[in-house]
Amino acid sequence: MSIGQIIVLAFFLCLILGWGIWRAYRYMTRVTRRLRLLLESLDAGDTSLRFPETPDAKVNGTLNRITERLSEMKRIAVENDRFHEAVLTDIATGVMVYDTRGYVITHNPALLNLLSRPALANIESLRSSDETLADFLINAKAGSSVQLGRFSIKVTVFNRHNGEQLRIATFDDISSQLEGKSVEAWMDMSRVLTHEIMNGIAPVLSVADSLRMRYKGDEEYIFTGLRAISESCEGLKNFVARYNCVTRVPKPEPELFDIFPLLDDCISLVSNMEGLTKPEHVSCCVQPGGVPVYADKGQIQQVMINLIKNAFETDATEVKVICSRSKSGYTTVTVKDNGTPIPPEISERIFTPFFTTKSTGSGIGLSLSRRMVIENHGSLTLATKGNETRFVLALPASEFAFNLRVDKKI
Repeated sequence: MSIGQIIVLAFFLCLILGWGIWRAYRYMTRVTRRLRLLLESLDAGDTSLRFPETPDAKVNGTLNRITERLSEMKRIAVENDRFHEAVLTDIATGVMVYDTRGYVITHNPALLNLLSRPALANIESLRSSDETLADFLINAKAGSSVQLGRFSIKVTVFNRHNGEQLRIATFDDISSQLEGKSVEAWMDMSRVLTHEIMNGIAPVLSVADSLRMRYKGDEEYIFTGLRAISESCEGLKNFVARYNCVTRVPKPEPELFDIFPLLDDCISLVSNMEGLTKPEHVSCCVQPGGVPVYADKGQIQQVMINLIKNAFETDATEVKVICSRSKSGYTTVTVKDNGTPIPPEISERIFTPFFTTKSTGSGIGLSLSRRMVIENHGSLTLATKGNETRFVLALPASEFAFNLRVDKKI
C-alpha cells in the first residue's frame, strides 16, 4: 500500500471517528437535554410531558414510562387527598393539625362546630375561653390524652421528612356517655332508695292500720295521729312508685316506622287536652318522602307528647316540630317554642328526676323521657337561643344505626 493510500485511509478513518464522536456527543447531550426538560416539567408539577418514540425509541420510551408512572402516582396522591378530605369533612370527630409553635395548619369543620368557633388559626386564641385546653395542646406529648368537660382529647405526633414535628389532636364529644353515666348513677341510687324506703314503710303502715282498726277508745287525737301516720306512709309509697317509673323503663321493642304520622297524632292529642292553651301557630315540618325511625314506637310517642305538652305550657304563641334525616344515620326531631325561656340555672337541672318549677308537676316527665330515649339508643338535649327553647331528639334511622349504638354527638 502506497503512502497516498495510507493517507487517504487515515483521513477516512479520522472522518468516521469524528462522525462517531459527534454522534455520541449529540446522543448524550440530547438525552441530557431531555432529562433536564423532564426535571423542569416535574418541578413545575407538569407530568403530561411526552417524547416522540422515534428516533431514540428506547430512551424516549423509558422517559415516557417514567412520566406516566409519576403521573399515575400524582393522580393516586390527589385521589387520596380528596378521600381524606371527604372523610375529615363528614366525621363527627374534630381533627386539628398544628406545629410546635401553636400555629394551626389544618382542621375539619367538626372541630369548629365542637368548639363553637368561626375559625381557628392559633392555639393561643383558645386561651381566652379555656386556658386549660390551650395549655394541654401546647405541652402535649405523643400519646397524651385528657378529658376536659364534654371532650375527650388525644394528641399524636408526626415527624415530617424535613425534621418538622406536627401534632394531630382529635376531639370526641362524649356528652352522651356522660349522660348515660349520670342516668346509671340515678338508677343505682334509686334502687337503693326504693329498697330501703319500702322496707321501712311496710311495717309502719301495717301497724298503723291495725291499731286504727282495733282502737276502741274515744281519744280523738290518737285516732287522728294513727290516720296521719297511715296517710303519710301511703304518700311515701306513691312517691316511690313514681320514682320506679323513672328507673324501670320497659325494654324497648324497636321497629322501623315513618315518624311523621306519629308526630301529627301527638300534636292532635296535646291540642285536645283539657286545661292547655293552644298556641296561635303549631306546625310540623318534615322532609319530603318520609323520615324513618327505628325505635320503640310507643315509647317515642310518650316522649313526643311530653315534649309538645311542655312547649304548650310555656305560654308560647308559636310551636314548631322539625324533623330531618342526618348524615350520621340518625333522625333528628326538634321541638321549639317562643314561650317563656328556661333560665340557665334551671336548664342545667331540667333532666334531674323530681326537679320541677311547676306547682302541680311531678318532675319525672323530662327525666323519664331522656331515660326512654337513651334506652332506644338516642339522645335528648336542651338548647336555648335568645327567647327560643329547643329540645333536640336524635333517634336511629335504621336497624344498623340502632345496633351500632354510636356514643357521640349527632
